[in-house]
Amino acid sequence: MPASSNVSFSPSDVELGVVITINSVFSLCGTIGNVGVCLAFLMCRNLRNTTGAYIFSLACSDLIVSFIAQPMFIVKLVLHCKFQVNSMVMEVIRKTLTWISLLASIGNLLGVTLDRYFVIFHPLRYTARSQKNMVFMILTAIWTIAFVLGILTAKFKFAKFIGQVYVLFLIIVVIIPLYCRILLVARRHARIIRVSFSHFQMTSRDKRTDFRETEVKHKVETNSLKTVGIIGTILVVSWFPNLILPFFYRAGFNGKEMLRAFQWANTLALCSSACNPPVYSWRDRRFRKALNTTYNKWKARRSISSDTGPQTQCI
Repeated sequence: MPASSNVSFSPSDVELGVVITINSVFSLCGTIGNVGVCLAFLMCRNLRNTTGAYIFSLACSDLIVSFIAQPMFIVKLVLHCKFQVNSMVMEVIRKTLTWISLLASIGNLLGVTLDRYFVIFHPLRYTARSQKNMVFMILTAIWTIAFVLGILTAKFKFAKFIGQVYVLFLIIVVIIPLYCRILLVARRHARIIRVSFSHFQMTSRDKRTDFRETEVKHKVETNSLKTVGIIGTILVVSWFPNLILPFFYRAGFNGKEMLRAFQWANTLALCSSACNPPVYSWRDRRFRKALNTTYNKWKARRSISSDTGPQTQCI
């Protein structure tokens, strides 16, 4: 809800209970899920590639929302709606962390889209060393912009307007057209591979094996591309109302219904942070295996700790 609102708004007890329950459930699930993503990336080597680095960075930004910003939003709802108390310091911190997370998430989405672009369009120049250097530079730029602009939005209205325009520009002008182009080229490559494989079916066994390996590799890349598309769609759909409503509010639409819409728009945006881990588990077999391995390691360590007793020290 905008701090400058002159219209009083108090949701009913039922509506307030529903909003708090939704945020509480998604905050808990998002925290557990994104912690699992981070642990899986840190403990499993096969996830430490360029796409995995962006997913790890995205999980960190989602964890900021699920573990800190969303619980603060719940406390804000209770204090404001039940006790008519507004904590300006807590609200500034919440908005700052929310903006940092949003800007970092958009930056990570742009980074992983660019990564898929270079894989599809420049596969020969995209070596392992260039991948590592590029990912490091992009992630550094992403979090620097997120922290600087996120802190400014909490203090200056013009910075918030710039942040809104910046996010919408990246989504509409850069990410969506770039992703659509990558998807079209990937489908064209898939058709070429299928035609080439059918043409060389009657040739030597080695050539058939090479084409089969190429086809498998292309399927892996396409699966990663589709995963990025699903994550991007969830992010855009969840945050779009929260980005658009302030423009209507500045235009004079500041009645009670608009203020009610802000509550639900914030809830939708914050709950999106809990949606990414299930998408990773659904789309990526390696990630499911990594989560299972991480859980088994944690379970084994707990079993050893309980068997040895509290006096045993870890080496």
